[in-house]
Amino acid sequence: MNWTLKQTDSNVLEVRCVYKAGDEFNFLLQSDVHFDSPKCQRKLYFKHLEEAKKRKAGIFTHGDFFDLMQSRNDRRRTKGSIRPEHNNDTYQDSVISDSAEKIKDYAEHFIMFADGNHETAVVKNIEINPLANLCLRLNAQYGGNTYHLPYQGFVKFVFAHEGGGSIKKFILAYHHGNWGGVITKGTLSVSRFASIFPDADMVVSGHTHDQWLVMHEQIKLTAKGKSVQKTQYHVKTPTYKQEFSKGSGWAVEKITMPKSLGAWFLKFRVDSKQLLPSIEMAQK
Repeated sequence: MNWTLKQTDSNVLEVRCVYKAGDEFNFLLQSDVHFDSPKCQRKLYFKHLEEAKKRKAGIFTHGDFFDLMQSRNDRRRTKGSIRPEHNNDTYQDSVISDSAEKIKDYAEHFIMFADGNHETAVVKNIEINPLANLCLRLNAQYGGNTYHLPYQGFVKFVFAHEGGGSIKKFILAYHHGNWGGVITKGTLSVSRFASIFPDADMVVSGHTHDQWLVMHEQIKLTAKGKSVQKTQYHVKTPTYKQEFSKGSGWAVEKITMPKSLGAWFLKFRVDSKQLLPSIEMAQK
């Protein structure tokens, strides 16, 4: 792939790309896949993985790749919410191994899996980390170079010119998510995240299964003493779990509002003078 990876702290991953003027780099931003749920729209999910492969894109999953609510002692479990192939005495192992096998063809594209609340619930109650085990399988069995990171952290993109000299940087802060709302769809989190991650160029969050992009303008003082206006991008990643089509169930009763399905593509175009980021919805 056209990047190299280095973990510089427990919650910081550096993605280094070597470029020549005019090069483009693509990355798929996802969260809340809930891959093992019968309600996961796998056809759409694999469509986006195929598009990532076509673009030679790296893939980031910011929490809740797994659903994993059907363990024996999980109070959230329901009889109809487990796939037949996972209905056995080694439920957790079955989900992890089956998931790794299903996505193995894209192993080299997966850059990072970060924990979400579904994964941290498994850690708390069963004392295993499913995403850490998924990454181990992808790397050891299928040739991946995938990192497991915690609920909140940073991705530092570094673009170095092939001839040396010019280096451009882009800081992505991520948090699986917290604040939501039927009316606001979690957009009040923009000001909160802006104060938590003041130096980030982009803040990515999920959890609420909404999808939006908000540009948050800031005034910065450069090292040379110039006052400049800068855009901080706030991206909410949606889900692949369709919980509203049947007209019944927990989400219909408790949330009511249907949720967005899909993901985003983050694209960087690099020329000799500047780094040009752009973001687009993955096609449905």
